[in-house]
Amino acid sequence: MKQIDRRKFLKTAALTAATTAAAPLLADRKSTAAEDYKALICIALEGGADTLNMVLPKHDPTEYRNYVRTRPGTAYAHHRIRTLRGNAYGLHPQMARMQRLFNYGNMAIVANVGTLKRSYTQKEIIRAKTVQDLQDSPEQLFEHISQRDLWMMSGDTQKGWAARLADQLGYDLVNISVGGENSLQYGSNTEKRIAHDDIFGTDPMMQQVRRAPVDTWFETDDETQTALGTQLQMVLDLIEHRHKAPFPRRQIYFVSDGGWDIHDATPQEVAKHFDRKVARLDHAIGHFFSALEHLGLEKKVTTFTLSEFGRTVTDSGSRHGWGGHAFVTGGAVKSGIYGKMPKLSPDTPDALADGTIIPTMPVEHYFAPLVTWLTDGKVKANNIFPNLSQFDKHKQPGFIV
Repeated sequence: MKQIDRRKFLKTAALTAATTAAAPLLADRKSTAAEDYKALICIALEGGADTLNMVLPKHDPTEYRNYVRTRPGTAYAHHRIRTLRGNAYGLHPQMARMQRLFNYGNMAIVANVGTLKRSYTQKEIIRAKTVQDLQDSPEQLFEHISQRDLWMMSGDTQKGWAARLADQLGYDLVNISVGGENSLQYGSNTEKRIAHDDIFGTDPMMQQVRRAPVDTWFETDDETQTALGTQLQMVLDLIEHRHKAPFPRRQIYFVSDGGWDIHDATPQEVAKHFDRKVARLDHAIGHFFSALEHLGLEKKVTTFTLSEFGRTVTDSGSRHGWGGHAFVTGGAVKSGIYGKMPKLSPDTPDALADGTIIPTMPVEHYFAPLVTWLTDGKVKANNIFPNLSQFDKHKQPGFIV
């Protein structure tokens, strides 16, 4: 008989009690309105997620036909694409929970974001045949580690932007990772916690947290103990017990979701693996938001995704690209698509001849509103992102309040 651990037993017992009691547990929503606490949760989609095949043309027949023509092996039937309220675009068929978050006002899509030294005009893109023809393009553009670092360090070579922010705040344990070492939180003068191995209970603080009574349950839908849902469960446990640990009022958590680098497969195999990854991402983000709602923390905790690069618009998403989309969820988020959506066409003016989509939003513009929200504007984004002044500040997306 498979052994049931204590945490799963507690959650099952709580769920049973909730369904049999007159007042369900989920109705006993906690009130945290007066509490001065905020946290950012970074979900790194490791390997270069094909986000171009997550946000799709829905209500523009011409754009949808172009999409099918460009992605003949992995394009989704029109009726399966999930509708986004008030928008011409829709979501991947497996993104039911994220669709609800968007339609109820709690998810933003940040379009075509990527590492940039400067913005490019459409004339420059049309004239260029390869990335090398674009002046000031990032070094080692299609290489995983270097691009991951450019996203996470954002203009610095000594410290990640979360580490720089922690130094500005001056608190210990602003940064906690349950997804291993990462350059986002690297280099801070303040104490951080890398708790990847704590999934197995090796850290004394984590052992204490895992033994504590829980008020939430989280269906992880995971195959392994290090998968996305399990890491988010750890984050939830830590946030829930924030008053019992020496945590500051502002925190940044890092989780890592690997397996997005899909190569050397038929279009059908690519689509099958991709669908499975998208379904697990949707499940984890949706259930995490629901758990935060139960704790009364949905307006105080914001999740955001990043991936080192997108995929080319051609080749069924199996080739490394540049620009891609990001997803931000939380009660403080204002739903919408922010930025310029690229055309998914083999002859689009938004891409090079090889199908590489050129980003129209720098990572600094994506991250700056998150820093402003977390710090209530007390830390200026320009002090965290050295290259922010290279871009038009009026084009920063206003997806969070």
